[in-house]
Amino acid sequence: MAATDKDLPQKRKAIRFCVALGIVPYYEVNVTNVKDLTDKPELLTDVDVLGVDLKSGRTVKTIFDCKTSKSSPINRAFWAAGLLQYINAQNAYVILKRSAPESHKISAKTLSVHLFDEALFDTHAAALAPSYIDEDDYLFDMERWHMLYSYFKLNSAFEKLSDFLRHTLPLELDAAKGVRGILGTLRSVKGELDPAKDSHLAIYCHALFSFSLAMSILVKDVFDVFDPKQSKDLFQTFLRDYIWGGRESYQLRKKLQAVMAAQNESVSSEFELHAWAEFIELTRALLDSPESVYFCCTPLLSCALRTASGKNEKLDLKLKTQFSKNNRQRQFAFRLSSYLTLACGLPKEFDEHLKLIVNEALA
Repeated sequence: MAATDKDLPQKRKAIRFCVALGIVPYYEVNVTNVKDLTDKPELLTDVDVLGVDLKSGRTVKTIFDCKTSKSSPINRAFWAAGLLQYINAQNAYVILKRSAPESHKISAKTLSVHLFDEALFDTHAAALAPSYIDEDDYLFDMERWHMLYSYFKLNSAFEKLSDFLRHTLPLELDAAKGVRGILGTLRSVKGELDPAKDSHLAIYCHALFSFSLAMSILVKDVFDVFDPKQSKDLFQTFLRDYIWGGRESYQLRKKLQAVMAAQNESVSSEFELHAWAEFIELTRALLDSPESVYFCCTPLLSCALRTASGKNEKLDLKLKTQFSKNNRQRQFAFRLSSYLTLACGLPKEFDEHLKLIVNEALA
């Protein structure tokens, strides 16, 4: 990935398409082995843009492959179809420099792959969502993406956080595992993060965006089986078992923690998710309006890009629109941020700065 990549305009089109359709975009997602047998994960390929959506409570992933070379369209379709299966995605768009033969397009569609040249993709996207022609959005400024990603290269701790947030999380199928991973990985770098630095604040906003997406999936899963009439104790037990991957998994982890505590007095015998009582209350609050949690994702990602390169009044208007789908978004974004800073042991100034960014954009 570089600011001079020839396919950068195509990637920008893919991000615009995602935003217009209400899909959360991930820019440049690395794909590695299912199980790595070496210290460093092996890069197999990457997804130029990955879209993550929630449809009827189901996570739907769309890959966008951008090509400026003269490679065979049907060969790109075969590649995209294989990648779809490998990462459990559902749809693929291949944006080509030149138009593909009609026969290639028909064959590709049988594989859930859509072949478009740039002009036809613009027409297709605008027909599906007229807002595709909108140019004013923090998410469409590719230099901001590059600036944000450069901050993750400031030290090895941030690079580890980047690997999880940018590459592992969007491909993770288990929302509970994703939530645990975000908390654990962010806690591991808490000593490196300084709320006085805009670069670090941008990283925090990106982590909060990731947390909101993982929680939107988790909350929808819980909502589908949650009985509002059940007692608080029953709900707590159910949520605890869910977040740890089942009762047997929780009990096994708890026993392991007890064994470690017995062998090392510096290890606590207590075993729960960080700020567990607050997590229960957070989840209960988000269950009041599950769709609003997902609506927080795109504007929080915009906040990260806004912080990465400074605010723009014109782009703030679009951010205000993104944060105004309903009256629960700001409330939920603030609750997610308050919990994340508490659970990860981060300075409370991160939470305070995030609230200032959102309130300023909504003013």
